[in-house]
Amino acid sequence: MTEPPTIPSVHELDAAATGTGPQPPAAGAPASEDSMRPLYAVAVTVAVTFAVVAALILQTSPTLSPNDTSRWNAVWAMLETGRCSWVGNGPWWTIDRCTYDPVDTKEQILRARWYSSKPYFMQVLLAGVAWPICRIAHLDVKEHLSIVGRAVLILFNAVPMALFLAFFGRWLLRVRSGGFAFAYSLIAAAAGTYLTAYCITLNNHVPAAICAFFSLYALFGISARGTAASWGWFARAGFFGGMAAAFDAPAAAILGLGFACAALRFVRQRRSSGRAEWAPAAFVPAALVPVCGYFLANYLCTGQWLSFQWRFPQHYDPYWRNPTGLDALHEPKGFYLLQQTFGHHGFFSLTPIFLLSLVGFIRNLRDRQGGLRLIAALSALSSLAVFAFVTWRMHNYGGTCQGSRWLFWLIPMWLMMLPAGVEWIARRSLGRWIAVIFLAISVFSTAYASRMPWSRSWLHELYAAAGIINY
Repeated sequence: MTEPPTIPSVHELDAAATGTGPQPPAAGAPASEDSMRPLYAVAVTVAVTFAVVAALILQTSPTLSPNDTSRWNAVWAMLETGRCSWVGNGPWWTIDRCTYDPVDTKEQILRARWYSSKPYFMQVLLAGVAWPICRIAHLDVKEHLSIVGRAVLILFNAVPMALFLAFFGRWLLRVRSGGFAFAYSLIAAAAGTYLTAYCITLNNHVPAAICAFFSLYALFGISARGTAASWGWFARAGFFGGMAAAFDAPAAAILGLGFACAALRFVRQRRSSGRAEWAPAAFVPAALVPVCGYFLANYLCTGQWLSFQWRFPQHYDPYWRNPTGLDALHEPKGFYLLQQTFGHHGFFSLTPIFLLSLVGFIRNLRDRQGGLRLIAALSALSSLAVFAFVTWRMHNYGGTCQGSRWLFWLIPMWLMMLPAGVEWIARRSLGRWIAVIFLAISVFSTAYASRMPWSRSWLHELYAAAGIINY
């Protein structure tokens, strides 16, 4: 992927205004050992993170919750039976399933043909990853899930996570983050968010977040290049935005905002030059590829265009007739939003590094000379829309899980705002200590979830022990 041109950060603009701060090397100057150290730091961080995530995957069962088990059922059915459904309770138990058949008696449950309740776009991709592994090694998904499942998780989660860290590190170099902010943001991306912990289990949130980042990365390149941005940048922004929406429906926010930016660029270029510049138009067909794939996969696998989560069939798993625990909650929306932000599933309480990202949002939105104003605006609008949607539509915090998993796809956006916030607070010694404490808490939350993300967070355990909640 072609890199966007280097632009000054908020930190460098402040330094330039006062005549202080390091100056960039002259054009054509040979790279010194000091200038290569950040690249070495990125490479080491990527290698270590990939090794740790892969090791955790190899030590963890591929079926940790009804969520991933539901998807493994669909993959097994596609590869071993040639269908997208399975009969009865096999191969693995899960409550995230649905059927068109009546399930009033035990005998009818055993005869019913079940489907995974998850959208089938991801399951089809997983089957495509698992198919060559099974065929080359002559393995059965059900009988050899410990081998096939772990191999798929490494290819589907660990490898994309490594690519995300590599490009995020290079992006930090492009925006010329200061030394402390560079190291801080790189460590936060590698070990300070729930994306790393959830890499050990099959879920749609990690790939959605990674695709959202690459869409933003392309939009950053478009913003930095201005009218010189080629159609390839718009195509990448559209494709990865569509992929993010296909993996996680609320991520359609970034797809819609990206389309608005491409359309605005098209109109402005036509008005300024008097003729149509078709580069921004590449956003639409590229985005339609994964979006159409989402609907087509659902139709081919289930016979309906919409996923079961949007249009329920006649019968769902019997559990959902009388749900218990978190699934039976109906708390006041104000209390629910509080817990999603600063409570036991809190986006800010469990990963307080994002409090510094709030500062970064403000600084980048106010900065008219830097190149991150567009990204900050898109990220802020997407975040507000998703926080409102989750509060309005949801009630069970995503089930028993660590962190607010429906907000995970926003994490790359907040990481991109982090350097500006860190640079502001790091101006004083006390601020640097506060930043380090925030990072330590975030890393602790990630480490606490790294062996079993489908469990209660450490803050959730404290709430329960103190009697504040009883679920």
